[in-house]
Amino acid sequence: MSVSDGVVGAASLDVDQQQQQPQAVFLQIYPRLSQDKAACCTLQVSPGATAAMVIQKAGATLGLDMTSPYALLEVRQAEGEERRLGDTEMPVERVLLWPPGARKWHPQEKGYYFILQAQGGEGALGSEMDGGGVPSLEEYDDLCSLSTLTEDTILAALRLRFYKHNIYTYARGILVAINPFKFLPIYNPKYVMMYNNQPLGKLSPHIFAVADMAYHTMLKQQENQCVVISGESGSGKTQSTNFLIHCLTALSQKGYSSGVKRTILGAGPVLEAFGNAKTAQNNNSSRFGKFIRVNYLKSGVVRGAVVEKYLLEKCRLVFRAKNERNYHVFYYLLVGASKEEQREFSLLQPEDYTYLQQYFHLEDAEDLRHEFKRLHQAMEMVGFLPSTKKQIFSMLSAILYLGNVTYTQSEDGQALEAGPADVLSTLSDLLKVKQELLVEALTKRKQTTANDKLVLHYTLKEAVTARDSMAKSLYSSLFDWIVLRINHALLNRRDMEEAVSCLSIGILDIFGFEDFQTNSFEQFCINYANEKLQYYFNQHIFKLEQKEYQAEGISWSTIDYTDNLGCIHLISQKPTGLFHLLDEESNLPQATDDTLLNKFKQQHQDNPYFVPTTVMLPAFVIQHFAGKVKYQIKDFRKKNTDHMRPDIVALLRSSERAFMRQLIGSDPVAVFRWGILRATIRIIAAFNEAGSRRAVPGRLHFRYPDWTGLGERVTTISVFSPHRKSKASKHKQLIPTNLMNSRSLKHIVGLTLHDRASRSLLHPHQRKKPPSISAQFQASLNKLLETVGKAEPFFIRCIRSNAEKKEMLFDNALVQQQLRYTGMLETVRIQKSGYNAKFTFTEFLEQFKVLLPKEATTAPEDIANLLQEMGLGQSTYQIGKTKVFLKEREKQHLQDTLNKEVMRHIVILQRWFRACLSRSHFLYKKDAAIRIQRCWRAFRSDTRCRAATVIQAAWRGSQKRTDYLRKRNSIKKMQTLFRNKPDLNSTNLTLLLAQSSLPRPSPCPSPRPSFSPSTRTSPCPSTRPSTREAWRRRTPIGASNQAQRLTDRRLPKGTQNRRRERVEALHLLSTDLSPFPWTPRLAGTILSHPSPLYRTKKVSLYYHLVVNGIISTTCPLYLKAHTHILPLPTAISPYSYPLLSEGSGQPHNPSIRISRAARVSEKWNASLEREITNTNELRNLDEFLGNQVGYLSLTHLVFTSGLGVSPIATAYCFIKKSVLYCLLKPHISYKGLMKGYQNRVSSLAEAKQQTEVQSVVNLFQSVLDGFIRGEIKRAEAGPVKVVLNRVRQTPLDHMFSTYQVNIMQSCDLCGSFIWGMEKAYMCSACKLICHKKCLSKIINSCSTRCDDGVPGHLHFGVQVCVLTSKTYPIPMVVQMMLEHVEMNGLYTEGIYRKSGSACHARELHQLLETSKTRATLEKYSIHTVTGLVKRWLRELPEPLLTFSLYNDFLHAVELPEQSEQLRAVYQKLDDLPPSNFNTLERLVFHLVRVAKEEEHNRMSANSLAIVFAPCILRSPDTTDPFLSMKDISKITTCVEILILEQFRRYNEKMQEITELEFAEALAVNKLMLKRQNTNGPPPKRHPANFCGSIGVYMGQHPSGTLSTPCRVHSPKN
Repeated sequence: MSVSDGVVGAASLDVDQQQQQPQAVFLQIYPRLSQDKAACCTLQVSPGATAAMVIQKAGATLGLDMTSPYALLEVRQAEGEERRLGDTEMPVERVLLWPPGARKWHPQEKGYYFILQAQGGEGALGSEMDGGGVPSLEEYDDLCSLSTLTEDTILAALRLRFYKHNIYTYARGILVAINPFKFLPIYNPKYVMMYNNQPLGKLSPHIFAVADMAYHTMLKQQENQCVVISGESGSGKTQSTNFLIHCLTALSQKGYSSGVKRTILGAGPVLEAFGNAKTAQNNNSSRFGKFIRVNYLKSGVVRGAVVEKYLLEKCRLVFRAKNERNYHVFYYLLVGASKEEQREFSLLQPEDYTYLQQYFHLEDAEDLRHEFKRLHQAMEMVGFLPSTKKQIFSMLSAILYLGNVTYTQSEDGQALEAGPADVLSTLSDLLKVKQELLVEALTKRKQTTANDKLVLHYTLKEAVTARDSMAKSLYSSLFDWIVLRINHALLNRRDMEEAVSCLSIGILDIFGFEDFQTNSFEQFCINYANEKLQYYFNQHIFKLEQKEYQAEGISWSTIDYTDNLGCIHLISQKPTGLFHLLDEESNLPQATDDTLLNKFKQQHQDNPYFVPTTVMLPAFVIQHFAGKVKYQIKDFRKKNTDHMRPDIVALLRSSERAFMRQLIGSDPVAVFRWGILRATIRIIAAFNEAGSRRAVPGRLHFRYPDWTGLGERVTTISVFSPHRKSKASKHKQLIPTNLMNSRSLKHIVGLTLHDRASRSLLHPHQRKKPPSISAQFQASLNKLLETVGKAEPFFIRCIRSNAEKKEMLFDNALVQQQLRYTGMLETVRIQKSGYNAKFTFTEFLEQFKVLLPKEATTAPEDIANLLQEMGLGQSTYQIGKTKVFLKEREKQHLQDTLNKEVMRHIVILQRWFRACLSRSHFLYKKDAAIRIQRCWRAFRSDTRCRAATVIQAAWRGSQKRTDYLRKRNSIKKMQTLFRNKPDLNSTNLTLLLAQSSLPRPSPCPSPRPSFSPSTRTSPCPSTRPSTREAWRRRTPIGASNQAQRLTDRRLPKGTQNRRRERVEALHLLSTDLSPFPWTPRLAGTILSHPSPLYRTKKVSLYYHLVVNGIISTTCPLYLKAHTHILPLPTAISPYSYPLLSEGSGQPHNPSIRISRAARVSEKWNASLEREITNTNELRNLDEFLGNQVGYLSLTHLVFTSGLGVSPIATAYCFIKKSVLYCLLKPHISYKGLMKGYQNRVSSLAEAKQQTEVQSVVNLFQSVLDGFIRGEIKRAEAGPVKVVLNRVRQTPLDHMFSTYQVNIMQSCDLCGSFIWGMEKAYMCSACKLICHKKCLSKIINSCSTRCDDGVPGHLHFGVQVCVLTSKTYPIPMVVQMMLEHVEMNGLYTEGIYRKSGSACHARELHQLLETSKTRATLEKYSIHTVTGLVKRWLRELPEPLLTFSLYNDFLHAVELPEQSEQLRAVYQKLDDLPPSNFNTLERLVFHLVRVAKEEEHNRMSANSLAIVFAPCILRSPDTTDPFLSMKDISKITTCVEILILEQFRRYNEKMQEITELEFAEALAVNKLMLKRQNTNGPPPKRHPANFCGSIGVYMGQHPSGTLSTPCRVHSPKN
């Protein structure tokens, strides 16, 4: 049970589920185990049970240890086969293939049963051969891995894989595809994604792997590639081409070239309808060859495409073999056309047409109707207008009617009469020619002689030939015109304007080898083309390869192969080749088919490839590489010169239908130019006629002549005529964007010049004889092989599984025959023995120089030593004269070793860089420590000096003290002697000393503050207190002042000044707000002296804001950065001031008010801790601040004069920034908003204006508090019922979008088919595809998504989807760090360029990992936090821009125009998972905010892109490191594009906000001026009372209520 087989095997499960039966089935399982178990185990299983389910059930029944692996084997003794079933295979399905006697009960004696055995045992997974001698399947996805190479082993390996629905097998780089004649569900978009950028052979073989390898090889080597698909008719080449085109467009489309993709995919069904037919061997056989060349820019983006066609089988139109059909389009039209179309095109039933009567039994009518609808859609994708489609279908109907023209002899017997009349009438109407001229052209021919023109009558045979020739030429011309229009739709107009070097991938889908019962000229040309392709294959695989080995002198055993060069010379070599003999006979009037056959036999009777036949048999046999083919010589000459007669060409040129003239024209450019000229002349004539008719009185109306000058071109011109547009014409654009012109048409004709020779056959007057059909075919085939030879080829060998076109039937004889003539055995041998990887010595040295020694040169000895050191076997590599030859596996091993060595060197470089960085940090810290030690030693030395000085001072003081005491004692003794004298009065002396030492009391002490409303200060009392009372009253104040002075002495001078200002400010408020019944206190000190700070604007403004109700009285006021909170009372209205208590003249106790205010302050502080977690609250805040901008515009003038900044406008812009990125799930605190706002105002203020910053912040804080209280009330009132719009949720994280299916696919849910051109739903992430009706059946989550849930404990090194949920759309750690940086570090220089402390980074990382709530980011530097942001991004297992989209973003950057780059990048962003997208959106917005402050932080958009590009967009680990290094500039450009575009949108949004603010402020100012003019001139204001006057003239409160004007007293000095 291999994993690789399960890839395709799983897909087969979906198809087989449709065939399930409702009843259960019994299976007998026979254990083959070492332990003793039951001999048989009978299980009842459902028809859809897989082998893995049966193994589990059998293990549970037998009691086995299911930890060991087991395998289920199917034994078919009659065929000598013992086969292991894959995990996803259904045993019941295998039972249905057994004989009837062994289906219901299958005992061992019947020879068909199942065995259960442990893996590793006999016949198990590890054994090379099963019991029957057939190799095990999983060992041989590649035929080169077969241990024994024979035709039987190759056939057996292919058969085993085929019956497991694995139709693809490798032979090294060659893909072998077996047609199962059944659609397998292995081509859905998820398989394109699965094989994207995967090495060939890593996954199970698939055609998508070849397409992916060709695409990425083209990008890597910058060389053209081609895929050559070969095989006989019915082997599935056309379907393989469709799969390749589908995969290539899906790989290269990348979401931004859908127009080219749609055209390429739409061209396939159109070409198949007109160029394919049902044959005996194939239901969809290509009757022409095509080479599709898809052009790419060097970045891998589709540039355009070109379709080249080769040799359409025209004879199929008039004659076919039995059980074969005409071209598909006829049946599509006749069965699928509506009744209106049938009437318009005069359609009949299929059996009524002569050209379709050979096969008119249509058992698939419903499928034909569906295909007709699909054809309509495909033609619209290519660009055909509805009028053009009608003309095409009308032409098809005319061709069918030509076959119904019959001939009869006239009465005189000398001429022919054409009929029936109704057929001729309908035919002339469809062709828009005159019926008389039509009959004449079908019955007569004109011949020009030297002197005259003769009119000759056709014989019956000649007339039928002329009729059929006309039909075939018309259909061929129509097919050529369709190819021309497709090429024009695929044309990129820039190819004509600029020379851009392009790459290409060509896909060759040419007719397969054919051998019918009757082979004619068409089969002869087809088989010759296959001979040339087989020769090209032999040259590339065998001859050139072995020639190179021999030239290099390596050991090589020549492998023989069948060379078909002799057969090619027989057919095409001059002068005796069959084609040249055919041309000679075709030019001779007297020659016949018999003379041609005799010439063939005469010239090549001795050629071994030409097999002679009997004389009587009109045929010859050629020995082709695929076998002998007998060709009937009949009509060889006629088909080689199948030209339309000049008189018929002249008839069709006379048609009134411009479309017909385009088909018949020999030069499309000339026809187009003539059509433009013709239309111009007719327009002028119509205008002249209209003018002349208007000049005649009474004739005001006229009718334009009935003509269609250029068909659809005239329709396009008429659409531009001026008229009023109707509503019905809005829904669809009828004018294509890529209209044809002569320049583009000439460019297209030049690209397909080799196919334009057939157009010269339609020229009515040929001077030179046109080339024959065989000559044209040889020229175009040589051109094709020349184009293919310039590209690196990939080969796909298609094999037909059976001749009966039965589903899943493997015909051993037929498959072996195809393997034999294609030389598959020799191919596998040379692929197995050869060396796929080749390097010149110089190339080897350049690519693997990291593995070689430093002194290594290009000498073979150094290379040989390296290969030997790596342990490569001698048979796996060889060294020639100039090149090194390696096996593919060894080359991959060498590449893997190189990648590991490069990564090791990178790690070493990183280690050394980190060591140097750590060393630098260490030296810096060492130098700092030395400085600290030096300073400490100096300080200690100074301390010792000071200590000595202190000791000396103490000693000297002691000496002085001793002297003083001695002197004092002496004085005391003298005083004692003096006092003892009787003449001195001691009482008077005491009084004298008292009066001289004590201070005298003031007559009027300083007044205390009074609470009287009429006076500001109280007068001096009339009674003066006594000296004792004054002494007692002044003593505490003096003590307090003394204590204050002692405290100030201990503080620095700056602190003393700030404290002094604080005290003065408090005193000022106590005096200025005297109407309030309270008095402030500070540390028990009562201030009684006024201060010069009394007249400051701040206090006056604050007073004004409180009195007028603009701010709440609960708001604290910060006068300085270090002042304490000064609360105001809230119980008293600002408009009424209760001054005294009732019944008393004493004021209220101020201590009560102060205590209440303290509690209010605490409540206010608590409100700032509130967080915004609701989107509506954030929007309400945005709207609230927007309103405040208008209402407080005049208040701003106070600050604008000093600071130059509008506080509310600045806050509004600041909140706008938060709204822009927090709408999804906001998580931000009001305190954080305040802090960020304060930083913003500080950055805008100049150095002299820093003192004004806090006042501005206080104003915003007061406004914000009012909003917070409103939100709290709103929250307490309960939630408001909101009617939500019902949005259809995407089921289980899938991101579905409408998807138009281009190739048949299967629904991943119901397993039924999704036909081409149908609409389906596809998940852009996991590529799941289903019907619309199946969306409700989805039960599995998107494979690229993570389950929603609460984030776990780890936050670093885990996927983004694990850290996010519906509650937390952005990882919480990232959100927290980004918010911190935005609040505190936007103005830090080198914010993301410089790195923080390593130890601090480790500490913070540990805190965030263990408990992010305990981490306090304010304790760490900004660079530490920014370093962790980058670390979080780098440690993601998958970057924000996921690995799967890495190449898509690189291709988007490589687009030529900047607009295309931007559109492509943003289209790929839509494919990101939601968690990645939300996180990336938040990160990019953060980077925009950082880049916005480039003037301060020196971080431009380019600098940020350089830093973050490797973090959010990195290549997968499996990518070559050298290639990743080359992509650095591209990923940087990609990230820079994102930042610059978001920066532009950010500026536009902020500009809109600014304009709205300006307009609103202007309107408010005008309104105020009108009010002023209405109320009279305002009084003169001076700075002292300016703020107080604002409220008088403002007239309205911000809340919407009118404010009461109040009288404001100016302070008195």
